[in-house]
Amino acid sequence: MRSPILRYLPQSPEETYENLHLDEDEFLRRAAIRDPVVFAEKNLRNESGGAIEFREEHGFQIQYLRDFSPKLCVVKSSQVGITVASITKCLFLAHINDSRVWKELFGRETDSKGISIIYTMPTANDVNDFSAARFKTMINSSEELVELIGGKKGIDAVERKKFGDSFIYFRGTQKERQAISIPADLIVNDEIDFSDPSIIEVLNSRLSFSKLKWWWKFSTPTIPNYGVDAEFRQSNQYHFFIRCQHCGRRQQVRFPRNIKVKKIRGNRIKFWGCVKCGKELDRTKGVWEAKYPNREYHGYRIPPTICPWIQPQDLLDQKKSYRTEKRFRNYGLGEAFSTGQDVISRELLLNRVETGRIFNPVLDRDVYMGVDQGDTQHYVIARREGNRREVLKVGTVTAFEEIAQLMKNWNVNKCVMDALPNKVPATKMANDHYGSLLLAFYKEFDEQEDVKESKSNKWGILLDRTNTLDMTAESWRNGESVIVMDHPGMINALDDPSTNDLFIQQMGNMTRDEQENLRTGKKRAVWVSTGPDHYRHADSYCHMAFLQGQGGNIDDLMIKENNVVSSGLGEIPDIGGIRSGYRTIF
Repeated sequence: MRSPILRYLPQSPEETYENLHLDEDEFLRRAAIRDPVVFAEKNLRNESGGAIEFREEHGFQIQYLRDFSPKLCVVKSSQVGITVASITKCLFLAHINDSRVWKELFGRETDSKGISIIYTMPTANDVNDFSAARFKTMINSSEELVELIGGKKGIDAVERKKFGDSFIYFRGTQKERQAISIPADLIVNDEIDFSDPSIIEVLNSRLSFSKLKWWWKFSTPTIPNYGVDAEFRQSNQYHFFIRCQHCGRRQQVRFPRNIKVKKIRGNRIKFWGCVKCGKELDRTKGVWEAKYPNREYHGYRIPPTICPWIQPQDLLDQKKSYRTEKRFRNYGLGEAFSTGQDVISRELLLNRVETGRIFNPVLDRDVYMGVDQGDTQHYVIARREGNRREVLKVGTVTAFEEIAQLMKNWNVNKCVMDALPNKVPATKMANDHYGSLLLAFYKEFDEQEDVKESKSNKWGILLDRTNTLDMTAESWRNGESVIVMDHPGMINALDDPSTNDLFIQQMGNMTRDEQENLRTGKKRAVWVSTGPDHYRHADSYCHMAFLQGQGGNIDDLMIKENNVVSSGLGEIPDIGGIRSGYRTIF
């Protein structure tokens, strides 16, 4: 199998353009069409007008530039040049326009002479800013690329760049129609952790008819097992190793382990030093080594410590400037990080398992239910015992009629079910259980946006997603929600194959994170999924039903009939078929 990592045209010092009987221009032309490093140095320019080069200080990027693995990911810190390197790779592919060269380089042909690339960024504004400034600067001085793209008109196009028979489409990830309307050979997700995961998932269909089916993802990481960190864990995990030129010790340069201090004219100067001998390391010389070399998925971890222009004091200053350790670990060091306080952990839930009285269908009238619907319906049933919510039963069913039967068997006073995706049976359930079953929509509520009245339907239930999940998590932390084991339907939570164990696992598959709009710097809290999380949502719906059932104070989470809070979110979706007069509860 052909290696996905290209090699520079000259394979030995003897292969100079003189010995190959080529003039220098022809030698560079042939090299540029076969090597992205030569292509960049010959054709591209940086913001200052200088040539984009990937040697010396940027030498660690060369292998990534030449790596054309079908699946590729990069975990990175801020400002290490990966966006420029990735755009360079896309331009290199787009400018080939020769099926013979494609076959020579990659061992396969494309559907045409060119290639179709979708390059995503988190927002449409990110696309506009990049396309109008940095991208134009990169190619503007190359007569070959300007001619290939169609002159000034082609350069100024924001979302679509045509290079001969090749296309690069720049898209944000807010609107599904932006993502799914274009077929592609290669998808590149820039800052995938800050992109809409539902849109990223939809993009997979865009590769269906391509012979290549390449997909590259890179980002500043956020939390463990999410986004680019989850991708990297599946890859071969390339790490950059430097061998000390003084003692020969092979090592990764890490913060703060490799920070050393020396005195120069009475001043204490910090530098990156060897962990063994303490002498200064030459970070321009290193090699990439894979932890799992047999995996075909290639992943790179690019921390700031391998960038020769970043010194220890720079990171120490950054650490002081970031207001939380998490932000420094994410942006400053390029590490996924969670405090552990932002999840409903297995340990926490097991500490909330109690022995309680058996469910009595005659005495227990304050019973509540939450349902996360889909192809399978996940449910959580709980009762009120004083001010506490005692979870009695969790499980799954396939038919909505079985949910109705559970409501009858367990004397459910109030049930909250999400309204989508199966709107027809959900609507029927709402009509059949008028007043006791409520359909809910999640929305992200942003306090910075204007609050205005919505033209909501009278039946509509709109929950602030983050606040709803926050409130449920807090109820587990403070002991207001517990699991009662001694009754029919619940078995020992420690039994690995049990439904209850799956419940505990899925409850921990969401982590609270803080996301930042990379363009505006605006921040908001959000719960992100790190695995199947159906029970987490079902439990949250159950908690909302529990609070509403006794007139609990959930005003901040709900829409009311005459005082609808939409925060600029627009109308509640009309799924139709709701019984006339169905009142807004939230």
